[in-house]
Amino acid sequence: MSKNKNIIEKFGMRRTTAFTGKRKVGIDTNILIRIYEQPFLLEYEESRIFNYNDILFVHPITIFELTKFIIKKDFSEEQANLQVKEFLESHNIKKSNVLFQIKKSMNLKNVLMKD
Repeated sequence: MSKNKNIIEKFGMRRTTAFTGKRKVGIDTNILIRIYEQPFLLEYEESRIFNYNDILFVHPITIFELTKFIIKKDFSEEQANLQVKEFLESHNIKKSNVLFQIKKSMNLKNVLMKD
C-alpha cells in the first residue's frame, strides 16, 4: 500500500443482480437517427449488440419519425420506407408496441411488450 491514503491502487466490480429471462432494449428516435446518420458508430466493439436477434426494439412512432427524417433529405416516402426497413433488418432491430400504465396508488409503471 502506498504512503498516501488518497491514492487508489486497484478496485474491483461485480454484478450483484440476478436476471432471468429475455432482455429487451428499446431505442428512442434520437438514438436511432444518430445511428442511421453515423454508421461508423456500429464499428465499435460495444456495437456487437446489433448482431443479436430479438434484443433491440423500436416503437412504431420511432420508425415513423425516422422515415420523416429521411424524407426531409429529399427522398420520396417510398424510398424512405424502404431505407428504414432495410436499416432495421440489417441491424436486427424489431418493431414493438409498448404500452405504459401508471398505478396511482403504488406510483409504479408497468410495461407490456407486444411483439
